[in-house]
Amino acid sequence: DLQRGLDVNELDKAINNFREQQSAQVLEMLGLGEINMAVILVSVLLLLFVMFAFIFIGIFAFTTPSGFSASINSIMPVLCGLGIYQTNRARLVFQSSSHLFVKQLKKHWIKLFQLNNSLCLELL
Repeated sequence: DLQRGLDVNELDKAINNFREQQSAQVLEMLGLGEINMAVILVSVLLLLFVMFAFIFIGIFAFTTPSGFSASINSIMPVLCGLGIYQTNRARLVFQSSSHLFVKQLKKHWIKLFQLNNSLCLELL
C-alpha cells in the first residue's frame, strides 16, 4: 500500500537494483557489455589457437631435416649478430647525442649565469 512507504528491505533491494543497472550501463558505454566481452573472448581464444598452431607448425618444420631448415638455421646466427650490432650502435649514438646535448645545455647555462651576474653588477 502506498501510504505505508518503503521498509528497509525494499529500500535495500531498490538501491541494489539501481547499482546493478548503473554498472551495466557504464560497462555498456565503455564497450564492455556482455556481447562485446563475448566477442573479445572468442577473438582472443582464436588468436591464441592461431599462435599455437604457428608455433607447432614451425617446430615441425625445423625438426624434420631438410635444406630449408638448414638454411634457416645457418642464417639465424647472422641475423642475431646484426641485431646485436645495430642495438649497440644505436646505444652509442644515443649516448653521444645525449652527452652533446648536456654539454650544450651546460654551455648555455653558463652564458645565462654570466649574463645574470653582469646585469646584477650593473645594477649595483
